[in-house]
Amino acid sequence: MAVDANRLWERLREQPADQAMAIADLFALGCLMRLQGHHKAGNTAVETALKLVRGNGNASYCDALYAALPGNEELFAKQVNAHLEINHLVRGQAEQNADRPSAECEG
Repeated sequence: MAVDANRLWERLREQPADQAMAIADLFALGCLMRLQGHHKAGNTAVETALKLVRGNGNASYCDALYAALPGNEELFAKQVNAHLEINHLVRGQAEQNADRPSAECEG
């Protein structure tokens, strides 16, 4: 995979700690919602998080990250270092989806 969320985490580390964590959590929650089949709401959360770091030459990276999101929600949520409780929910949902005959959900 050419793009991942590690660079997003690096950009977040340049922010005040509370702000960085809030953005990381919002991004990871968007990933969780997508895994739950709520694609529209998840996309909105992810887009909002990316909008907050889009400046300073990050626009093309943010676009590429958003485009690579489908199928990478669990990995990207982990890479942004969101709160452990959120990462636990993301991992649990990804495992639940893997156990289903089809991971496709309505949303």
